[in-house]
Amino acid sequence: MKEMKVYRVFKFNPFGKEELVGIAKTEKGALAILKREFPYMRGKIENKDLRSDAQATYCRDVREVKVED
Repeated sequence: MKEMKVYRVFKFNPFGKEELVGIAKTEKGALAILKREFPYMRGKIENKDLRSDAQATYCRDVREVKVED
């Protein structure tokens, strides 16, 4: 079986419920999902400091996971 990586995009409030926003094949695709959902997004995936806007209404996280083909 072949393994591949996918990137799951979540949004959440601190100490609140997480919501899956989308799944992408690449980090670039995950970033596109985030920009579509949050056009005023701040932060970077590699720094793990993604915020939805200047007021940090939502935190966001991109998590890499391996799946079998």
